[in-house]
Amino acid sequence: MEALVLILIEALAGPIIALVSVIAWLLGSLLSSLFTVLLEILFAWFLSRPKRTAVASNQPATPPKATSPIKPSVTAPQTAPVTPVSPHPPYSSRPRPRWVRWLTITTASIAGLGLLTLLAINQWFLDDVARWLMNRQPARTGITITFESLTGNLFSGHFNARGVTVQRRDHPSGLIDLSVKQLDIDIAVWRVLANPLVVDSLVIDGVSGRYERGVPGQPPAQKPSTTADVTSDNDNERTSPSNSPKKTKRPFHLNALTITNLDVAYADHTRKRPLAVPLTLTTFTSRPLRSQWAVLDVLFHANASGTLAARPLTITTTGVDDGRNTQWHIDGLPVEFLAAQIGGPFALLTSGSADVQVINHWRRDGDRPVIVMDWSVVFKQVHAEVREISSRRMALLAKPAVALINATGERLPVSFRVEIDESRFDGAGSAEAAGLWSVVSDSAAATLAKALGLETETLQDLRDETIDKAKSLLDRLRKKP
Repeated sequence: MEALVLILIEALAGPIIALVSVIAWLLGSLLSSLFTVLLEILFAWFLSRPKRTAVASNQPATPPKATSPIKPSVTAPQTAPVTPVSPHPPYSSRPRPRWVRWLTITTASIAGLGLLTLLAINQWFLDDVARWLMNRQPARTGITITFESLTGNLFSGHFNARGVTVQRRDHPSGLIDLSVKQLDIDIAVWRVLANPLVVDSLVIDGVSGRYERGVPGQPPAQKPSTTADVTSDNDNERTSPSNSPKKTKRPFHLNALTITNLDVAYADHTRKRPLAVPLTLTTFTSRPLRSQWAVLDVLFHANASGTLAARPLTITTTGVDDGRNTQWHIDGLPVEFLAAQIGGPFALLTSGSADVQVINHWRRDGDRPVIVMDWSVVFKQVHAEVREISSRRMALLAKPAVALINATGERLPVSFRVEIDESRFDGAGSAEAAGLWSVVSDSAAATLAKALGLETETLQDLRDETIDKAKSLLDRLRKKP
C-alpha cells in the first residue's frame, strides 16, 4: 500500500512543487525588489540630510574679562549696531547623487513588473503556466500528467484540479495508469521560500486505475543501491532505486494528507513470486507526511479504512511521539499475500487465510527511537509445502515446519515481536528498502524455530550473523552526510 501512496504523491508532488517554485521565484523577486527599494530610499535620505555648517562672520566676539572696575563716563561713544544672531545657524545641503535616483527607479520598476506578472498569471494565465509545467514532467520523471481544469489563487495558496490523469507506459519501473477525480491543495504561500516546502493540506478524491511495479516476465534491474537494504534470509528481491519512487529534489512537508475513494489494481512484478491484489481505500489520512520519512508516515502515522484483496483493512493511530500507538488489522487475508510480501517461513504457505493484527508502539533505546511491533497471526485452513530453499535457516526449518503446519492447519495461532530502528526509514523509498519485511521474516523464523524445538547453535549463529549485518547497516546509515 505504501508504494501506491508514495508513487501517487511523487507523481502529483512534482508539478505542484514546480508550480510553487515559479511562485517562489516571482515572490522572491518581488520581495527582493521591494527590500532593495526600501534600502535605497533610506540610503538616499541619509545622503540628502542637511549638514550643519555655522557661518564664522556671524559668531559674536567674546568680551574680555574685566580686571578692574570701570568708571562710567559722562557721554557714551557711538557704537555700531549689533546684528542679532539666529539661534539656528544656516545649513548647507548635499546634492543627491544621480545614480541613487536611477537605482531607485530601476528597482521600483522591477518590483512593479514582478507584481504585475503575478497578477496577470493569477488572473489569466494560471492554467497555461500549469500545463506548461506538466508538459515538462515526462522528460524528468517519465510520468505524463494532464488535467481538465485548474483553478486557484497564487496569493491565497488554494488550488483545485479536476479530471487529473497520471500515466507512465513502457517504462522499466512499471506501469501507472491512474485517474483522479479531484485534487485540492492549500500551500503556505508566504513560506514557499522555506526548505522543506510546507504544504498545509492535500486532498485527493476519486482515484482509480492500475499501478504495477516492474515489467511482467522481466527480472528487476539490479543496480547498486544507496538506500537502506538489508541482507537477510528473506526470499524477496532486493529493492533497487528503479523499483522505488524517486525522491523529489526539493523536500516537502505535508501537514495533512487525505485520500478518499481509492480503487486501484496493484501488482508487483519485482518479486520472485509476482503479487497482484486489488486495493480500495474509503479514507486514508496521514498527519504529517514528510518526503524524507514518507514510508514511516504512511505505515505508522496514518489512519485508513478499506479493503486489501477484498478483505476489510483498518489502520488506526492514536497518541503522539513516543506515546503513539498504531494498529493494523485485516481478517481473512490470503496467505499468498504474506508469502509474496514477507517471504521467509511465510513462503512455505500455499493456500488458506490469515487474520492479522499488528500493534506498534515506540520506546527509547538511548537517544534512538525504536518501533516495537507485536504480531498476532491466526492461520486458518492453511496448507504448506517445501518449495525453493532460499537460505540455510530455511533449509533447517522447512521440513519440520511444513509437517507442523499441515498437522494443525485448521487453526494455527502465531505471535512474535519485532523491533526495528526508526532511523532505517530515513530516506527509504519503500518498506523493503527500510528492511521492514526482512526483520519481520527473521523474527517469525526465530519464533517458529523455538516452537519446533530447533534452537540449535546453527540457528543462533545465523541469528547473530543477521543482527551483525543489521548493525553494520545502521552504522553506515548514521555516517551518511
